[in-house]
Amino acid sequence: VCSSLGDQVIAGETILTSIDPAPSTLLDPRARAQAEAVVSLHKASRQQAVELLEVRRAALKMADADRDRVRSLTRAGSLSDSERDRIETEASMKAAEVRAAEFSLQVIDYEIIQAQAALEQPDSTSPGSIVEVKSPVSGRILKVMQESETAITPGMPILEIGDPGDIEVEAEILSRDAVAIKVGDSVEIDQWGGAAPIKGRVTRVEPAAFTKISALGVEEQRVIVLMDLIDMPEAAKSLGDRYRVEVRVATWHSDDALVIPAGSLFREGNLWKTYVFKNDVAKLTTIEAGRSDGRFTQVLSGIPAGEEVLLHPPDTVKDGASVTRRSR
Repeated sequence: VCSSLGDQVIAGETILTSIDPAPSTLLDPRARAQAEAVVSLHKASRQQAVELLEVRRAALKMADADRDRVRSLTRAGSLSDSERDRIETEASMKAAEVRAAEFSLQVIDYEIIQAQAALEQPDSTSPGSIVEVKSPVSGRILKVMQESETAITPGMPILEIGDPGDIEVEAEILSRDAVAIKVGDSVEIDQWGGAAPIKGRVTRVEPAAFTKISALGVEEQRVIVLMDLIDMPEAAKSLGDRYRVEVRVATWHSDDALVIPAGSLFREGNLWKTYVFKNDVAKLTTIEAGRSDGRFTQVLSGIPAGEEVLLHPPDTVKDGASVTRRSR
């Protein structure tokens, strides 16, 4: 590889690496004799094809002469239409046979070239034998997989090239959460190294999930979600390939929603309950809960705005129990 990690490359100009052809397999006496026999066989087949082509051309010449005589006799009224059609069809068939013989001769010529190539030992230093690989895109080298000279096979990665100025976020979202994410949803990108979150937008939700083992050893189905960055601050331009960030995707929003801390809610049967703090007494209240992000839950009905609720109430708290506000 001619370039190093982080080097800038230009599409169609920067030479990334040079590939020498692999040396041909050495032929032992037996293999060489077999290869030479194949060449001789194809040469004999070529001579046979040449003779056959001459026969076809002679037959075509005779058929053309017959067709010319038939046309003269037809104009004089001395020959039937059916006989004329038969002779003209035969001439056309002879012409097609000549073309087929010519193509067969071309095929044999290519077979001779192929057979002779098996006997040759190419020189890797000869002009045109070394292939220079140029960068297909402009950007920087992000990763070098093959630094030293080595044998490669078709499809083997040599290096990765990307444009650090045109990055996107790739997030692994739990499949149960990914079903609510749509292209165009707003995103907040945090923990990237700056003080304020960066705004983003969902550009793609992969159609297939994959299995990943969590830190607790639990198998999880996750989905790749791609996001573009919007109004990226100057400090964020130093973000690079495979940097770690945290994302929050807004799958739903309301400009006028009543919410309470999710930690103040608990279930009783199929109902959501909370304790309202009023006059130093805990009042058990049933509410209708809406959407939740794990931190706050939307209240559809049950308590008005401005009420105070108990956060993480213990099991010892009952309806009507006296409670005291804890000072912070």
